[in-house]
Amino acid sequence: MDPDKYFAILAPCEFKCLTRSTWDLSDWMFSGKASLLVGLLAVPVLSHQRQRNFTSKLKNELPRVATAHGTSRITIWSLPTEIHLMILDQVDEYDCACFGLTHIYFWQLALPVLHDKWASSMAPWAGKKIVASGIELEPGDFPNALFSIDEAVTLVLSKFHSNLDRIQTMYVDPIGQLSLRELLTLFDFFNLSDEQPIITCESKLESLKSVVRKRGHTVPHEGLSTCFQANELTEFTEEDFYPRNEPWILRNLTKREFVRSEAIALKPEYVRGPVIELVGFGEALLSRICWSSNPDVAIDRGPWAGHRFDIITLSRHAATTRKEDWIDVSEEVSDSLHTIWNANCTPEWQDFVTDRSIEIQEGAVYNSSKVLPLQATAVRF
Repeated sequence: MDPDKYFAILAPCEFKCLTRSTWDLSDWMFSGKASLLVGLLAVPVLSHQRQRNFTSKLKNELPRVATAHGTSRITIWSLPTEIHLMILDQVDEYDCACFGLTHIYFWQLALPVLHDKWASSMAPWAGKKIVASGIELEPGDFPNALFSIDEAVTLVLSKFHSNLDRIQTMYVDPIGQLSLRELLTLFDFFNLSDEQPIITCESKLESLKSVVRKRGHTVPHEGLSTCFQANELTEFTEEDFYPRNEPWILRNLTKREFVRSEAIALKPEYVRGPVIELVGFGEALLSRICWSSNPDVAIDRGPWAGHRFDIITLSRHAATTRKEDWIDVSEEVSDSLHTIWNANCTPEWQDFVTDRSIEIQEGAVYNSSKVLPLQATAVRF
């Protein structure tokens, strides 16, 4: 494959990239790599929006405050529940859990607070400007919606103001007459970016268990140890953050356009909340955010390049945009995806996927290139 046609997906204003590797567009589109975008854009529901409530079987009762000579002792139990919640909200997630583990009452208060703390760290690219940058780019060739050359230079200098030697090393003009403004390309933001971690419920659970164990936390209250280790943590699953029984949409926040999950899914049963097997929101977004100066790359000027996005439940969208005008572009995006796949796969690719019996297991991620009958000779985008 021609390395000049390789792309990197990044949030340049944040100096973050999806991975530290570049791939040909066919690799991004057909191997499932584009689906990684969903983990960065899908906004989880908050604790009060969960489909199921926290179902602790433990008693939610305050201990009786000891009284001596008619005067109540002043302890943490003397504080109202609102103050307890404020304390839990102010500390980090690990202190929140450990504080909760001191008593069943605090543990029950900590559960929804933990949910919201975890939710706030997910979807780090929601609302951020995103672009799939080609390697071959002319200096100053940026999407209009992203930034101007002056804004790009300012971003780089402000980011690395304490390490200008790194910038000067990267942009040494052989003649010594060109400035950063005349040399900077969009792909340089990939070279300056760090890989964006994808936070999941599972990773949060493992991290929490590890920290609690390392702190040597003891559980003084009878029954709470079993609750923490085996019972209550089942209250945190991916579906609690990303419910599957209601529709999700991909939103272009810049243009106020959205794409419905059912419009691009090959089959209804392939939709699992924001995750859509084989062809989903990641592929839909990739088809519209590419940017390259190479005219031989078919998707060289994506109409959404540099725009802001998120993936959200339809109900939350409806509740927060009642007085706004949004455009449903689901059919347009679906047609574009079909055109891309028809050009790169054998004509019967959709029938092959639709008719073939594929067992979709809970949490499984499929590599589309192992499922689809790709052309022996790849057709460019």
